[in-house]
Parts: sequence; C-alpha cells; structure tokens
Amino acid sequence: MGSDFLDGANSAGLETLKREAAIAAFREHEQEGLCHMVWTFQTPFIAGICNCDIPCCLAMRLSVKHAIPIMFRAEYVAKLDLEKCTGCGKCLSACQFKAISQKKIQQPIQIDLLKCYGCGVCRSFCPQGVYSLKIG
Repeated sequence: MGSDFLDGANSAGLETLKREAAIAAFREHEQEGLCHMVWTFQTPFIAGICNCDIPCCLAMRLSVKHAIPIMFRAEYVAKLDLEKCTGCGKCLSACQFKAISQKKIQQPIQIDLLKCYGCGVCRSFCPQGVYSLKIG
C-alpha cells in the first residue's frame, strides 16, 4: 500500500533547508520588502510558504486592492514605540498594506490597525527599532 499523510510527507527530491538557513532567507526577503505567508490545508498541513509582494501575488492583490478575501490577517499587528520614532519615514515604503502613514515629515508615524496584516516587514526597514508585533 502506498504512503499517505499519516506516514509523513514524501520529500524525496525536494530541497530542504536547515532552520538557520531558512531564517536567514526570511530576513533577506524582509530586506527586499517581501511579505511572508503560510498557506495551509486543513491544520496542521502546510501547503506552502511564500515571500510575496502585491504586484506579483494574486492573493494579495485580490485581498487588499479588491476586498476579495483570499488571504487573511495574522493574529499579530504592528506595535510602535513612539519614543524611539524619529520620523525618518523609511518604513512608509515597506508597508504593502498602506497601514503606515505620517502627517508631516520628521513627525512620528501612525499605524492603521484595521489595515495592518501583521507581516512585520516594517521592522526590517526601521533603523530605530520602533516596531514590534503584538496580538491584535
């Protein structure tokens, strides 16, 4: 009888990464402004892990630009430490979901938690370490 999901995934011929290499790849993709997503089948089965952006990802475009819910927000949202924020604005271009705004240059930024998908990419663009993630 053939192998099924109870025996684990058939990974013959597939590339694998050690934990450290996978984390390094995610950090590199964050510096590129890409958003990490985990696509699942019925829990706990993972269908895929993507590093995407809105111009290239149909699921992100449909969900964010056209309000067709193909993907969903994370359980986390961005949290700010406004005492650290210098208002440099480097994070503004990082947010693909347009959740980060700034009223005037050199003033602290603001986050619209209703637009935040909790991807955390903003953390990679902030030289002051203003961002963290919290349960939303």
